[in-house]
Amino acid sequence: MHRWFKVTLGLLFISILLAGCQKAPVTPPAATQESTPTATPAPTTAVTPSPSPRVEEPTPTTVAVESPPTATPAPLELPTIADGLQGLDIDSFFEQSYIRLVTRYPEYITTLGLSDALGVRKDRLNDMSGAYVRETQALEKAILALLKTYDRAALTLEQQLSVQKSAWYCRAASSSG
Repeated sequence: MHRWFKVTLGLLFISILLAGCQKAPVTPPAATQESTPTATPAPTTAVTPSPSPRVEEPTPTTVAVESPPTATPAPLELPTIADGLQGLDIDSFFEQSYIRLVTRYPEYITTLGLSDALGVRKDRLNDMSGAYVRETQALEKAILALLKTYDRAALTLEQQLSVQKSAWYCRAASSSG
């Protein structure tokens, strides 16, 4: 049952990343049309203002936000499975970490029709051995550690959302073992 949970969680993560990483459609500004004045004047009515009810102003609340370090952090000690992920710009990091995670589930890649694009054979089954699951968890923990090194203030809103979704997935998946 544990293995199916992990596979389902992986599929959910992939779906979330695919949905969150799409570019927003650009809508052209509406064309301005010249309006022709109408001959009918608008009726005028006298309105007596009524006293507005008193509204209490909400007191501002302060929310503590964990901010990542602004200085260049010391290199993390990462497992070999995460080699090459450190030092990438955030978009490249998302792409490379996604590919690393998704290629661990060849059955899902075949289902999505991405076998050729990712260079995965179509006759492969998911490896659900204990060692492979632990290695996948180590990758998820490394990705989570690397996500914490990015300065969130410098990211776009879409990138910040992707960081939050990726961190959620990695925390959930790596703790499910």
